[in-house]
Amino acid sequence: MIALGYLLALAAGGLIVALARLQLTRMPGGDAGVGHAWAMLGGHAALLAILLALTAVVAIAGRLPATPVAGSWRALPALLFVLVSGAAAASAAAAAPTSAVAPWSPAAATRLLPLLVPLLLTVAAGLLLRGPTPGPWPTRLLGLVALQAAAFALVLALPSVGRWVDGRRAAARRDPSALDAFQRQALADADSLDPATQLARLLALTRDGNHPTIRQRALARIRTLPEWETRVADVLAGPDADAAFVFLASHDVSDPAPYARAAAAGVRAEAARVRARIRNASHPSHLYAGLMVFEVDAILGTLTRLSGAGVDHAPALRELRAAFDEPAPWPHPRYRAVDAIDRWLRTRR
Repeated sequence: MIALGYLLALAAGGLIVALARLQLTRMPGGDAGVGHAWAMLGGHAALLAILLALTAVVAIAGRLPATPVAGSWRALPALLFVLVSGAAAASAAAAAPTSAVAPWSPAAATRLLPLLVPLLLTVAAGLLLRGPTPGPWPTRLLGLVALQAAAFALVLALPSVGRWVDGRRAAARRDPSALDAFQRQALADADSLDPATQLARLLALTRDGNHPTIRQRALARIRTLPEWETRVADVLAGPDADAAFVFLASHDVSDPAPYARAAAAGVRAEAARVRARIRNASHPSHLYAGLMVFEVDAILGTLTRLSGAGVDHAPALRELRAAFDEPAPWPHPRYRAVDAIDRWLRTRR
């Protein structure tokens, strides 16, 4: 077992030398550069595997320093320590520049610094393999490895922390009422659409998820239409019923009765749309679990608001549920919209 440990230590040393040469070599262009990158990645992965095997050999030989864990799990802290330290060193090596440097220059020393971690681990393992009383040096080397690995992890984390801090500062400076480009276009639509001919598009802009300014401006535009509530009920009973459901799911109306009667026709129009989408699906990805889930949520929200108007919408909803079983060339997933319809129907039996 001790001989195997020494062989693994020699293999680790040879791999460290090979990785040092790669670390100091300029990365070539083209396919050769891809090969260079894969060689670095594979080399560090192989080195980490050798170090873990070497640690296991030291543990089996009974040469590990004292650890907080006793019994058969005694090697676990050492293996975790080597895994984390080696991964931090490999990440630091991967983040190093890829230009060529002279072997004895200060830049080379910086470039080779990540390889000091596996080197110190290998030396510490070799000292532990020498005998049961190797002296204080292995523990000191392992402490140095821990400090260096922590430093690498800190340096690698600093850019991410900096980006997070910058993002928080930018968010704090940002005007919460400001609109992005998409919202500005939606606001322009709310101000310019003709409610007489484009009522469905205006109704769609009033959904809950939209910016309050967009919703308010769209609603104000809708209310400029004479008898606008009657017109909304007409949309609800027609092919653009989904837009009316979006509106009614988040807005109260003075008289729900006309909408309750039109909603049944709207649900059946949506059922026809579901069947058409399933029949016209030309790829398995077109049938996905979230199909029509937002539209169905708007329908159920609307029917909940209209539930006191004396109209039974359960038959129309069952037709909508059955529409999801429309024959298709591919297997149907478990549609979340169907689950939502089933839950709604169960609570209103």
